[in-house]
Amino acid sequence: MRVAVAAELSYLDAGTIAWKENHVYLPDLGGYFGNYVEFDSTLPAASALLILPFFDRWETYLRLGAGYWEGTSHQVLFNEYTGELLQRDVDDSGLGWMIGIGLGVSFAQAWHVRLDLQTASVDGDMFNTLKDTGLDSMLLEVQYRFGASRPQATPAE
Repeated sequence: MRVAVAAELSYLDAGTIAWKENHVYLPDLGGYFGNYVEFDSTLPAASALLILPFFDRWETYLRLGAGYWEGTSHQVLFNEYTGELLQRDVDDSGLGWMIGIGLGVSFAQAWHVRLDLQTASVDGDMFNTLKDTGLDSMLLEVQYRFGASRPQATPAE
């Protein structure tokens, strides 16, 4: 078994993620709110991969890296006690950790497919939470590996 290390640059556009949650305490507004949020984010990242091959064609991956996330959170807030309705947009950015695991298989000479589960930390203000939270993703990747080793022809006897 030959362990390998690789560096990877990536760019994730999370699209729009929306959710609704009731009875959320917002300290900056001093009350409990019904909370509807639409969140858009991008995340360019750099990470190191530890690649552990097994059974000739299979590989597992461990990822550790950092990403610079930028996001916009559109929030519709309903005060549960006063009935007041508020809307606000929160724009923020920051540097966060990225960790992940993956499983891959080479299905042809230079072709490889990989399933990745990863999370990147994002500031809690974007989600109306007191603590930082994670932006989780599941990625299915197809790779063409340039310079992949080709089987050697054996000389005829």
